[in-house]
Amino acid sequence: MQHRNPGGCSNAQLDAAALRRLQIIEEPALQLWEAALRHRRLSARSGERVLRLALTLADLADAGRVGTGEIAEALTYRFLTGRSV
Repeated sequence: MQHRNPGGCSNAQLDAAALRRLQIIEEPALQLWEAALRHRRLSARSGERVLRLALTLADLADAGRVGTGEIAEALTYRFLTGRSV
């Protein structure tokens, strides 16, 4: 996280533009995320929060990129709580 994020900020502090600039989300994971946004009618803010959580999960797994597993897990947390993650 410290090497990847601008200024060494935490994943929670990344804005939408910084999330796009990182370009570390695999294409199938991005497609899953976009499908969830459409299907579940998530707001832009909620969608960004899912991405930040997926990025944190990838960091914890010491993965270089965010895959479908991290996106699916982040979405699961979102839907289990019934509110934004």
